[in-house]
Amino acid sequence: MRRNFTRLLLLCALAIAECAWGFSQKEQTKLLQNADYRETWNQYQELFDRAKSGMSREDFLVFQKRENEWLYSDEHDSEARKAMSDGLSRTDAYASVLAMRIDDAESLLDRAEVIRTSDGVSGLYLMKNGALAGELIVRLPEEGAYAVEITLTNNGEPAGYFEGSAKLNGKTLEATGDLLVEEYDPEKDSAAVTLTFDSAGASAATTEKFKRDSHGKKWLDTNVIFDGRYVRQKSVFETR
Repeated sequence: MRRNFTRLLLLCALAIAECAWGFSQKEQTKLLQNADYRETWNQYQELFDRAKSGMSREDFLVFQKRENEWLYSDEHDSEARKAMSDGLSRTDAYASVLAMRIDDAESLLDRAEVIRTSDGVSGLYLMKNGALAGELIVRLPEEGAYAVEITLTNNGEPAGYFEGSAKLNGKTLEATGDLLVEEYDPEKDSAAVTLTFDSAGASAATTEKFKRDSHGKKWLDTNVIFDGRYVRQKSVFETR
């Protein structure tokens, strides 16, 4: 009786461990028999070669560990099962989840490239102000103009996006461009952010009129602004 009870406990423990492990190598082998999934998988594997050459050694090791942990995790498995509940076949579900992971990794590789090739004011910068966070990307100039992107999140939710360009004047970029929100009309409205750089980062400032319009015209939520101190990043994972 006690022996059977012990055996039952062991079987339950194994079952729980297997569920906690999530996606398995056995499932992976079966999925690779499907041509569409195999193509997506090959694209995913190519990311590691690109990451190895495009990231610092430290960032690549973090990237490798991050992806291996995700691949054989319950999170991966749960995302695929949700896609199946929405009507996708098993192989299509896992392929779609993998494709989304590729998109996320592509974003990381893009930021790693910005850090790797940074020169002068170009680079990746981060701002934190309570629940509000901002990511500033300044790309190497083309025809003398730097491309500027600022992404804001509030409590982790998208809160604003500015995209513009400017030529450097000393240590200052007066970037003009667009806000990618429905309420913003690029033909009637104007968006501008002034960036002043030093050795550690950049300070972003907008005009009082821009702030009033941002909130009054519902471009941005109350207390959400692009202004703030953005610190230069040496690792792509410092922004995550």
